[in-house]
Amino acid sequence: MDKIVLTIKDTEFLLDWRDKNKDIVRRYPPVLPACKIDCTESGYVIKGFRNESKIRLYVSHKGLSLGMMEYRIRPDGLLDLVKDRTDLSSEDKQSVLTVYCSAMAFMAYCKETETEVLEENERENSEVHSLRKNVQKNQSKKSRSSASTVYLMKSSSGKRHFAASGYRKSPSGQFTVRGHFRHYKSGKVIWIDSFIKGSGKGKDKVYKIGNKI
Repeated sequence: MDKIVLTIKDTEFLLDWRDKNKDIVRRYPPVLPACKIDCTESGYVIKGFRNESKIRLYVSHKGLSLGMMEYRIRPDGLLDLVKDRTDLSSEDKQSVLTVYCSAMAFMAYCKETETEVLEENERENSEVHSLRKNVQKNQSKKSRSSASTVYLMKSSSGKRHFAASGYRKSPSGQFTVRGHFRHYKSGKVIWIDSFIKGSGKGKDKVYKIGNKI
């Protein structure tokens, strides 16, 4: 299962982005059929499963399960809570749903960086450069880790972007390609659904948000 890692600062950025883009978040783009959102500092973990008309969320805190919620996506774009197997307050349920939906929308609508911009930023960001070296080192040693590639959402020209770190070729083994928009030179834009690519043992991806703006 692909994982999204969020620090407290990441979550604050994500919620601020959501407040400015509520209409986009409410489109509920089906970016990943299954993912785990790991809020590392608070200890909360959200496992999200998505199909065309439903969102199912499992919540845990420091390894303790807090239950499951299932939402139905209505034709008018609103959500109905159809299953609730938690003891969470209404506010906490809304917070879980907001973090999940905001992360999916941000991944779908943030602009992908060009290779040249990515390389320029990484020269200026020693933390990212170090991370890239670690990824390459692990890949060269054929690491047994389930995470095949680490992805970063980072800054360029004052804006957050979505960019890959490490080798730019497709990882070996079977992996999930996230749902995304494809932009053509003609100006046409179409949505590409998430799909499985490659063959062999499945490998997960880890997504992170860069801290610098």
